[in-house]
Amino acid sequence: MSLESKLENLSLGDEPSVVEALKADGAEKSGFAAGIGSLVAKAASKDEAEAVAALKTAQAVAEGAVEGEAFNKQVLSSCLEQATHKSPNVRNAAKATALAICKNITPFAMKSLLPIIFAELPVEKKWQIRVMALECLSVFKDIAPRQLGNALPLVVPEVTACMWDTKKQVKTAATAAMRGACEVIGNKDIEHMT
Repeated sequence: MSLESKLENLSLGDEPSVVEALKADGAEKSGFAAGIGSLVAKAASKDEAEAVAALKTAQAVAEGAVEGEAFNKQVLSSCLEQATHKSPNVRNAAKATALAICKNITPFAMKSLLPIIFAELPVEKKWQIRVMALECLSVFKDIAPRQLGNALPLVVPEVTACMWDTKKQVKTAATAAMRGACEVIGNKDIEHMT
């Protein structure tokens, strides 16, 4: 059974076999690259069992199979959107998966996640989605400090808009993300401000 068909009929507990197939055959040959659309759609599903299975699979791939990183990052948008799901199991799995994708991305690919995160920051989005996106942004100060420092001209305007949000949770997450982003600069003149 190829990974493409396995991703279409995904169930909880399939994560180890997906990771093993990905490690053994790579993203293209295993069918993971062709089946990523199915994984993204299932991760965004309203059905709890389907969404949790897809999110857990994406998390396992992020944590255990660097071969799928280039394709697995597409699931991040679905993870962020699931921050408002009615089921706490889906919300928790979405948060864990989003953070796993951000924590395990190659530092040089960190910048490729920024458009996905920035797309979830406008005021029109629900506050839970915006908070999770800002938490993902905060992760980069530890895993890719140099790359985050280089991306500050992109990051600062996006996060600044969130710092003045009327929702306290968004404001707190934005302040933490901005503080983390500014800490990577390493400028002793402004160190006392961060």
